Amino acid sequence: MYSILIVNTDDKETYGTVWYYDLANDFGIYPLINPKNGIPMRFLDWLEYDADKTCELSDEEYFGYAELAGKVE
Repeated sequence: MYSILIVNTDDKETYGTVWYYDLANDFGIYPLINPKNGIPMRFLDWLEYDADKTCELSDEEYFGYAELAGKVE
């Protein structure tokens, strides 16, 4: 399971977005969707989300990005 930053593409809408990659569990590859506005996360959105979530959690808790991964309409 990985988070992948897209840095090489001709598609300007995809460039700079972060995707969730989990082929080992047959999940697939999907963009991370920003829960605040419903659009694919850009790098700084992803970084801010990660920092905020990490600060909210106790030492025994964890979170995953699969909940944010979704198909773009």
